[in-house]
Amino acid sequence: MSNTLVIVESPAKAHTISKFLGKGYTVKASVGHIRDLPEHGLGIDIGGDGASFVPKYVVPDDKKRVVSELVAAAKKADAILLASDPDREGEAIAWHLDQVLRESLGPKAYASKDVRRISYNEITRAAVAWAIAHPRGIDAHRVDAQQTRRLIDRLVGWKVSPVVSRGIHEKSASAGRVQSVALRMVCEREDAIAAFRPEAYWEYAVTLRKADGGGEPFAVRLRTLDGAKADVRTEEAHAATAAFLEGARYAVDGLDTTRKERAPGAPFTTSSLQQAAHSALHFSPEFTMQLAQRLYEGGFITYMRTDHSEISREAQQMAAEYVAGRFGPQYSQRRAWSRNAAGAQGAHEGIRPTDLAVGADAVGAALDE
Repeated sequence: MSNTLVIVESPAKAHTISKFLGKGYTVKASVGHIRDLPEHGLGIDIGGDGASFVPKYVVPDDKKRVVSELVAAAKKADAILLASDPDREGEAIAWHLDQVLRESLGPKAYASKDVRRISYNEITRAAVAWAIAHPRGIDAHRVDAQQTRRLIDRLVGWKVSPVVSRGIHEKSASAGRVQSVALRMVCEREDAIAAFRPEAYWEYAVTLRKADGGGEPFAVRLRTLDGAKADVRTEEAHAATAAFLEGARYAVDGLDTTRKERAPGAPFTTSSLQQAAHSALHFSPEFTMQLAQRLYEGGFITYMRTDHSEISREAQQMAAEYVAGRFGPQYSQRRAWSRNAAGAQGAHEGIRPTDLAVGADAVGAALDE
């Protein structure tokens, strides 16, 4: 009987997927990246023209045991499925696995094995089965994108960090491709704030209630004064305006009643999920992503790193049937969201539950395990 080795990123994901696959499959975890630029030194060969950059990848000491176990499993396998995450980092991990296994087993032995790349947006039995039935090759464009970002991280950090360390007298100070640009923006904004010259002005609000004393008090803001915009910028004008408002009689000049419908929010993207969790639950972005990672690995939500809100037709059908069955067909209205974010990769769905029949108690119990 043939033996297929499936390599995922995390042990938790390996545990979940192994429950879906029967005999003939071995599921192992790479535990993230297995190769990286060396910890010490630039680790990049820069061409004489300054326009070519060749990374010098190494297997870190803390990953050598993992690599040895993967190589041993690969030797016994007839087929290998590289099943890391479907984003740029995951594609790069698949490429590094391919390179390391090829080098360790030897080109001839490695070529005898059926090595494929599979990806899925949710960890469910159906999604994993579909991915295995539809393997593909490694996406070189995504790998190149990840490598470019990693090299820029190193180049910027290697060249800028010493300057930062000298400037703040901290040996451990470091700089990165994002932090360095962000710091410049903060400094420029701080300069603009320092150059700002404040000017006093006054705004007014009056708390009122109905003449018969009923109802809740409500506040109204002063918008116009003598037919013009209320723009009070001197002490004299402030005193006169305050005295006028304190002695004035107030009457309702008109009442407009409108009906508004509020559409449901779009499915979460990574950023909107973090914003909602912070607003409603005061979670930090890091904590939100840790929880989302666990929910994804447990098979409860789709992939949590995405930049648009489009969801699959199957998910729309599932939601429509759930709403119609629980609340009534009059509340079931399909909606579609398109990829309208500038620069969106569009590689994944919006973040959504994988199975609406799974309740909060079941999810909570799984997370507590």
